[in-house]
Amino acid sequence: MESSIWKKIVFLVVFMLVIAGSMWVISGFEKQPDSERIKLEELTIERRFKAAYQPNRLLYGQGKISETIVDKDCFRENADNLEVLKECSYTSKIYYFDVVEAFQNLPEIPEDFWWYKYKMIDHKDHYVDLCTLDESYWKQPEFIENTFVNSGIHRYKTPSEIDWIPNGYGSYPAVQWVEAPADSEFDLCYFIYASYGVSTQQGFQLVPFYVNKIYSPIEGVTYDTIVDKENIQMSLKSELVVIEETYPIFNYNWIHRIKIHVKLSEEIPAGDYGIAVDLTKPSDEILKEWSFKYRMFMPSSGFKVDFPQIQAMITVVEGNE
Repeated sequence: MESSIWKKIVFLVVFMLVIAGSMWVISGFEKQPDSERIKLEELTIERRFKAAYQPNRLLYGQGKISETIVDKDCFRENADNLEVLKECSYTSKIYYFDVVEAFQNLPEIPEDFWWYKYKMIDHKDHYVDLCTLDESYWKQPEFIENTFVNSGIHRYKTPSEIDWIPNGYGSYPAVQWVEAPADSEFDLCYFIYASYGVSTQQGFQLVPFYVNKIYSPIEGVTYDTIVDKENIQMSLKSELVVIEETYPIFNYNWIHRIKIHVKLSEEIPAGDYGIAVDLTKPSDEILKEWSFKYRMFMPSSGFKVDFPQIQAMITVVEGNE
């Protein structure tokens, strides 16, 4: 009988200790300072987005390089004919390498690369000044949305033994949205880059112009805009650009930053205005100069898309706010 009573007493004591311990833990959480809660929350966000957007190139694994022999005379004679151009080369051998070696000529990736990458993707709530952003960020192939990891890396891991990529290029971002008052000026910056797996140097002349429609590739939507050549002035820091090869190693100049200076007049009415920059073939004199300067030069004639490579919608607002 006494043994049964003692068992009940021990059970009640243990039960009370467990309840007291639970209340202490709960109370501890309730009394946790708000500053500590914020730090824990930020740590969770940082770990999540860093894992998603900070490149770990050691995980890219092993790749293959196709050694392509190119007939340079054939290349120069058929630079404007993509189908014939591919017949100017053949693959003699396949070599293996670590994909991480493809980035050896680029700046070291910053430790906070993931944060700027995240802000570029989540652009609705975050802003990145592309005109002042250090090149150690935008020189990285992983900076261009998620195109390298999702589609570009296969060019280095499993290249075709018969496919040679003589040209290809893109721009980032495709379109920008700006609000500004009349009688103001500002800069817009974009990046023009060579496609992954391209073995040539490509040259362009940049031509600014005005458009009555802006197309957003991400949304798949076209917006009507106003053309006003008198009240909007555009100027480029440089009208000529050459982007260099990305295969088998990314050249330091595989990507270039383009700066457009925009000036709005005092008389410009409120509304949505469209501007753009086209990538065109330079003059014959410039082409001749580049053909001698660069080992495998390709003029801008490979392909065209249905909308300008570089676009901006400028919403002119009333007042100076």
